[in-house]
Amino acid sequence: MMHTDTFSKYLRRSIPILFLLIWNVHAVVFVPKAPKIPVKSYILMEANTGKIIANYEENKKIQPASITKLMTAYSVFEALENGQISLNDPVRISQRASSIGGSTM
Repeated sequence: MMHTDTFSKYLRRSIPILFLLIWNVHAVVFVPKAPKIPVKSYILMEANTGKIIANYEENKKIQPASITKLMTAYSVFEALENGQISLNDPVRISQRASSIGGSTM
């Protein structure tokens, strides 16, 4: 009988401790170190929450380079897919825009 009481007390004291340990283990999230890559700036954001996962010189002003072309292409393909435009739609280009030459390397 004495042995059962001791075990019962031990068990009653251990369960809350085990619960806290298990609960805290689930709260720990492994976040890898941001990679060292040869770029001037970057920012990596989780799309659903908007939480910044990693960044480097994210406020540094840099030239957008070809990202504007990629975003334009993405927007066009998305509009095509949604039926907002078709490949046969005319595109109006201003005189000023048509007089600007292409990029040079």
